Order: sequence, then C-alpha cells, then structure tokens
Amino acid sequence: MRLLVEIEGKIIRILSEKKLIINVGLNATVKQGMIFEIYDEEGEPIIDPETKEVLGKLVNSKGRIVVETVMPKFSIVTTLKREIGPEFTSGISSFYTTIEEKLSINPEDIDPIKKTESATIKIGDKVRSVKR
Repeated sequence: MRLLVEIEGKIIRILSEKKLIINVGLNATVKQGMIFEIYDEEGEPIIDPETKEVLGKLVNSKGRIVVETVMPKFSIVTTLKREIGPEFTSGISSFYTTIEEKLSINPEDIDPIKKTESATIKIGDKVRSVKR
C-alpha cells in the first residue's frame, strides 16, 4: 500500500492570472501534473447549533492549480483547465458537463460561507497537494 503524503508550500511569485511559482519542487517529491489547492487557514468557525461548541474552522479554498514545470526547489503551476462543453471531434459533437444533484433541504437552514477579501490570491498564500 502506498502512503500518500501531503506536500505543503507557499506561493512565492505570481507570473500572471493563470501562472504562479510555488516554493516546493523535486526535493519535496513534487511531480509534473500534481494538483495543489490554494487555501486560507483563517476560515469561518463551524459551530454545533445544539451545544454551541466550535467544532473547527472551514478552510477556504481559493482555487486549484496543476504543476507544469518542476525544478529542485520550486515549481511553476497553472490554473486547471475545465471542459465545460461542446467539443467537436471528427464531426461528432460531445458534451462535457458535470451536474450536481440537489439535496432536499429546508431553504431557511441554508447558511453559505461568506466570501472575504482573503479570497484574493497573493504571495505567501499556502498551498497543499491534493490526493487523487
């Protein structure tokens, strides 16, 4: 059985809206094609409605990136590409979409996570590998 280890690092340079540099590379076992999540540790507290106990914080995900180029101590990453739909191949139209089923929920109980100014990606933001 292979043990998957989470790799953590930080954004150290922003090259464009779609390309960043993170401070982990071959020396940290990063490989081309690995996916990382950009996150903010200062998430919203999750509170048990009955006990009022703080159960933890919901970490805010700012986005996902994929490793394009790996160097010994850093990696160049780009935004993930998503197929959203129709693609024409050999005259045949194929649709690539993902539909999430809706749950039967009382609308009054919906309490979405608030977006904060910290949703903006900046140098120093933390990243961690995503297990596939």
